[in-house]
Amino acid sequence: MSLLKEEIKGLIDHEENIDRLEAVKIILKEEYLEPKMKEWMTERALKANDDIANERVIKQEDVYDSIKSKFIL
Repeated sequence: MSLLKEEIKGLIDHEENIDRLEAVKIILKEEYLEPKMKEWMTERALKANDDIANERVIKQEDVYDSIKSKFIL
């Protein structure tokens, strides 16, 4: 067995939070990737890559400045 698997099994054996264990189960079973959700996520990732490649992005500081100007009196 790989060292990674042993480490993960050890973490799982010691985890007491049921919600965290349920999250691990969902990830490992890929239950969150229903076909429509997987298709949407893939399309969104491809669009994001295209937006970045074509410089259709907003800088973080510009977003911050915009929010700041709207909420600070």
